[in-house]
Amino acid sequence: MPIPAVHARRGSTLLACTVWLWLAGHGRAEIAARTIAVPMRDGVSLATDVYRDAAAPPAPVILVRTPYDRTKQRPLAERFAQAGYVAVFQDCRGTHGSDGVLAPYNNEGQDGYDTIEWITRQDWCSGRVGMAGGSYVGAVQWQAAVEQPPGLAVIAPQATWSSFHRNLYLGGAVRLALIAGWIASNTPRPDGLQPADMNEALLRLPLADVDEAIGCGSISAARSFRSTTVIPTPAWDPSTARRRSRPSGCTTARRPGRGSSCPSSRARPGL
Repeated sequence: MPIPAVHARRGSTLLACTVWLWLAGHGRAEIAARTIAVPMRDGVSLATDVYRDAAAPPAPVILVRTPYDRTKQRPLAERFAQAGYVAVFQDCRGTHGSDGVLAPYNNEGQDGYDTIEWITRQDWCSGRVGMAGGSYVGAVQWQAAVEQPPGLAVIAPQATWSSFHRNLYLGGAVRLALIAGWIASNTPRPDGLQPADMNEALLRLPLADVDEAIGCGSISAARSFRSTTVIPTPAWDPSTARRRSRPSGCTTARRPGRGSSCPSSRARPGL
């Protein structure tokens, strides 16, 4: 009879879909996420999320240190964890959930070292750590590598500068528009303040007050950049910048013919 036959086909299709969905999910690890305040050597704690298969043995770790809000990277972290890694995502000092004061590039080497040292002491870590990410998230990898933490096996930086000083200072003058824009986009604004018109803000004098002109209040990050035009600090003078551009002690992951790349989910390169 035609009607029972249609019902039978529909029932079979539903059963097939149910089995397919079960098979698709079967074998996928159940990823557990945990937020930890990781202490640095000076007592400052950095907000850190750990993603891993709690039932799995110790595994290599992919560390991502970012000033751009670690919580926005959850899908990527879960992808790393599903591939068999432990994924560790951390807010840089003075950003989002982390304590301390944001002083761009000044603490990333030591904070990276301390974080890797903490990771390698955990029972879920196999003892080997890789780092991944681009732009500022790539630059912190170079700075951590300079410190040569024993557990750091590979870095995969993308879109990073070869010289911080050369890219931040042109003809001896600080690139104010670049720095002010970056700080404005990464600094929480006090209640009642709105983003200012950037062009108008950059034309205001004195330049020392650019942080207030862009609607961020008085913040040390902006004044750290500004003060180095008069009194160079170790993080920004040319000789130190060149030294920091030559890390050693770990491997730089590269895709043949295409430069640096993040670790693939198909294998564990360098780890």
